[in-house]
Amino acid sequence: MQTVKQAWDSFAQAVIPPDAPEVQYAECRRAFYAGAWAVLQGCALLGEPDVSEDAGVLWLSATEAELNVFAEDVKAGRA
Repeated sequence: MQTVKQAWDSFAQAVIPPDAPEVQYAECRRAFYAGAWAVLQGCALLGEPDVSEDAGVLWLSATEAELNVFAEDVKAGRA
């Protein structure tokens, strides 16, 4: 299992050009961590008493599907 920092380091190395300006690096890092935070907050809601297991599974499945579509769009140059 990776930490968020390890995932960020791998991502940054793969997609940010070495000669990218510092502002590009900083903004990408902020966006990456904001995405991690958003998913973490969604996961935290799964333990709430008013969220059923079925609702939690539905949310996780929908989130996975959304992220898979985005990844395919990136690969295809649409995002």
